[in-house]
Amino acid sequence: MSGFRKCPRYYYWKYVRRLEKRTFNLAFIVGRVMHHGIQTLFSDPERADKEIRKKLKEESQAARKEFPQISTWDEENLSAQEYITTGMLDAFKIYFRKFLGATKHIATEKALLYPLNKRVTIVGKIDNIIENQHKKWIYELKNLKSLDMDRIKAIKTDPQSALYLEVHNRQEKPRNRLDGIIYKIIRKPQIRQKKKESRREFLVRLSEWYTDQTDGLKFHLERIKGSFVKGEAVINTVEKVSQQMIDAGGEKDEYFQDFSQCVRDWGLCQMYTLCHEGETKENLKLYTIRKKYKVQDDDVAAVVED
Repeated sequence: MSGFRKCPRYYYWKYVRRLEKRTFNLAFIVGRVMHHGIQTLFSDPERADKEIRKKLKEESQAARKEFPQISTWDEENLSAQEYITTGMLDAFKIYFRKFLGATKHIATEKALLYPLNKRVTIVGKIDNIIENQHKKWIYELKNLKSLDMDRIKAIKTDPQSALYLEVHNRQEKPRNRLDGIIYKIIRKPQIRQKKKESRREFLVRLSEWYTDQTDGLKFHLERIKGSFVKGEAVINTVEKVSQQMIDAGGEKDEYFQDFSQCVRDWGLCQMYTLCHEGETKENLKLYTIRKKYKVQDDDVAAVVED
């Protein structure tokens, strides 16, 4: 659904035509590694350091296999994550030690399947559910390059967590319902290991960087009773947008282009080549066809929150 809201033509290429352009993305790798490491902090804290190194090794091997021609710069940055992700996890443990000590892990990747109406089913997974201060929460972790109040507001108004909270609570008995959402944000480090710097020296310097508040916020925790965006408002948006998706059908021209999304701060849209250079044989070779997503049967339209 987020793809359709962002740009209907992007949604057409990705979900109607099921085209996907796989590119090396270090931010996604670091995000998956950090999520795994912090999930392990809740479920099995003694194994967290070992698990984050293991996860990074698996992700790095998979990336090098899938993208054998990655640039020297990307390879150097990938290799540097061995120390950076470990340092981020250590800083997280220190800064949030009281929170971790008072928190109980309940579930990881809790699946959601909610028939909104006869044609639309909401599908998703809650990354983590935890208990803190005698209440149960959706736990959202974000890794950001920069951290300020505008970024925090943007995360709070992201509809995905609010939708998942609403759907979960509609389906559960009162004793199993969740009380709200905890957003935990950690800023990605702005320093790199120096050429002659040992692993220990770099980790000490990284720890000092995280404790130095003169360089702006490094961490943020926000606990919201219920959700910042109200559940009924998100459901209303899902109903209206999903109807637009169904009405558009399967013809490309029914999905208009939002040209403001073609070039963003982080680079070109994944579908830029198809939109602006044409659907030629050479351009189509740049993409793979994803397997068709199926919820229950072919006459059910799935609304999937990315």
